[in-house]
Amino acid sequence: MPTYSEFQAAGGLPRTSIAAPHPFRAAAVMPGEIVLYTLIPTAVEGQPIRRGALERAKLSARRMADRLAWKLARRFRLETWRYEERQGTNQGDIAVRDAVAGQIARALGPRLPQVRELAWNGLDTKELERVNRDASLLVVAGGGYLSIDAKGDLIPRCVADLEALSGLRVPLALGAIGINATFRDKGHADTLPVSADAERRLRRLGRQAVALSVRDAFSQQVLAGCSGRTVPLVGDAALFLKPRSPRSRPGSGPPRIGINLAFHGRQADENLARTFPLYLDALDRMHRETGCCFQYFRHSDAEPVLARMMKAEGLPVELVEGGPQALLDAYAGLDLHIGEMMHSCILSLAAGTPALGVAYDAKTRGLYGLMGLEDCLTDVFALDPAFLAGRALGMLADRQDLSARIATRKAMLEQAHRAWWDGLLARAAA
Repeated sequence: MPTYSEFQAAGGLPRTSIAAPHPFRAAAVMPGEIVLYTLIPTAVEGQPIRRGALERAKLSARRMADRLAWKLARRFRLETWRYEERQGTNQGDIAVRDAVAGQIARALGPRLPQVRELAWNGLDTKELERVNRDASLLVVAGGGYLSIDAKGDLIPRCVADLEALSGLRVPLALGAIGINATFRDKGHADTLPVSADAERRLRRLGRQAVALSVRDAFSQQVLAGCSGRTVPLVGDAALFLKPRSPRSRPGSGPPRIGINLAFHGRQADENLARTFPLYLDALDRMHRETGCCFQYFRHSDAEPVLARMMKAEGLPVELVEGGPQALLDAYAGLDLHIGEMMHSCILSLAAGTPALGVAYDAKTRGLYGLMGLEDCLTDVFALDPAFLAGRALGMLADRQDLSARIATRKAMLEQAHRAWWDGLLARAAA
């Protein structure tokens, strides 16, 4: 399997052709239910984390120590888990779930059977028996369903789930999925190996799936190589969500610039320990140059503390919260967005707003390659305040041309995306 840099050198970015879904190997008869296999089912979204009094007191003390470390020594010591109050809050994962459900409802219309959501890693013996008995189709609902670690092995969550899926007796469709590969350092970002064990497991998954499509060219290359089949590249489902009002320039006042940083796990925490001061420097340069105001877009539960810290540094920052639709509507009111989390960039692009991406994972590189926006991307290990501020100012000046490029690319991709879902579900409903 080629490394990521070898893949790029071979011209692997990106193919947008759409191929017909693989024909079903087993009869799929509606009206059996469709199982939407998703990271965050609606039923578990936003559940509070319950803590005892002693644990809450310890957390409060740790948070105070974090504030003092930053105020007195400019040391960023924050860890995500200390600032989370709810589970199941990643708005990107929720947006993907909603977008896939919307594609299914659109394609089937009045023929739509019951759609039941099931969480990844939820196929225990009892649940597998129910799916095999009652369902006509199980759809892995996009997102980073597959993840590889620094050695190129599938992470334990994926290994366990693929083993469970091997007991599935109803058709399995993998819709616009991706392979996550978080960068550990600059060298790892340029290589991204895939181990022989991961290839073997992915080959078996490719043989099992009756239909398979991916969101990015890296995932396409890996899965096509393992499965030996055509893997359509159709973009992330959330890319085709729509704001409720058409995008328009916010007005004649100072620019409105969105911000989102990744603060949702150990690797992201380690990155922010190094990059948070760099972001503050870049944002301050932008504010002094343009008088811009900032809106911090909350995509996971712990992030408001970052907005508070930015505001304490004298930056005019407003926190924007809500579900995917509310965020999408707010993205439409920006002049520019700067985002680390991939779905923060995706929702900005979905709203037609240019987004300057900071990649910490192969998936963000894949998104920007797919959109033809490589000139609007930097990597977290190459973050430089002067470059970030300068590139942001350049994108502000070019925002109309960038918005036109985004709209053209999205229209082409949406056609492929809809065709894949229509083809899959037409076969399922036949």
